Amino acid sequence: MRNSIFLQKLFSSLPKPILSSIVSSYIKIKSPYNKHKEHKRFIFDENGIPSIEYGKINDIKIGIQRNPVTISQQTMTYYKQLQKKSTNQIKEKLLNCANWLVTNSVPVKNYSLLYYNFPWPAYNLEKPWVSAMAQGQAIQALINAHKILEDEKYLETAKLLLNSFHVETTDGGITYKDNSDRWWYEEYASKKGKKSRVLNGMIFALFGIYDYYCYQKDPDAEFLFQQGIRALKNDLPRYDYGKGYSYYDLLQNPARKYHKIHVEQLSQLYEITAEEIFKTYFERWKNFDYNKNMSNLIIEDILKQ
Repeated sequence: MRNSIFLQKLFSSLPKPILSSIVSSYIKIKSPYNKHKEHKRFIFDENGIPSIEYGKINDIKIGIQRNPVTISQQTMTYYKQLQKKSTNQIKEKLLNCANWLVTNSVPVKNYSLLYYNFPWPAYNLEKPWVSAMAQGQAIQALINAHKILEDEKYLETAKLLLNSFHVETTDGGITYKDNSDRWWYEEYASKKGKKSRVLNGMIFALFGIYDYYCYQKDPDAEFLFQQGIRALKNDLPRYDYGKGYSYYDLLQNPARKYHKIHVEQLSQLYEITAEEIFKTYFERWKNFDYNKNMSNLIIEDILKQ
């Protein structure tokens, strides 16, 4: 595996923290695609742990919910803030978020899962469901917590979360094993839901696995990363919308504002792996002007329905 400055400099000041910018872009996006409307509102409790007010999605009331991805990203945000200025208040909030991830990681045999305890109508998911992106970002958040707090429970939980990438969706896990050497890590995973294969979620999951490898030099993390990279290389051409644009998932939902995230992610994957296919699609997609072409994309999307 090629050594990289990418995740080893996670949230550092050298240079502009790339993953931080990707996560920040992700947080700002309101909806994976405009087949439904979400009305998100972030709510923080007295411990600095966020919830989201989802309102209704497809006429199904979701309400205020804890989202493991949001809590992991907030943990990483607190970590970034502590790098700039260390305060007991921010450290305590990071502790609270990291402890939430530990407490809510449900042990199953030799692995743990973070469950979403609300339905997700966009992909016909009934509660509870699980997410490879959530597992991966929680790993990153817990590594950050270990760096600050030096408590081994964070690494122990991160390892259990890593082990979940071996478990297929048919067994309640997060992985589609396409064959013996290509595994896809599903953002919206369930036994019965749609096989959406969301691109950005898969790549965020890979970043979490890679971060664990960089921190622990764990051969299993390297194996899981390579399994995922082979699956991604195989499927990436299927996300090419044409005209310099990408699909959000393999259900051919347009990426819309996630397109920029795809471009940033591919840039970093090329930095990590030196695989030419990531550079090829980065170059193909990087100059797309979302705002300029939005109206045409909406019309094309309607005509396809």
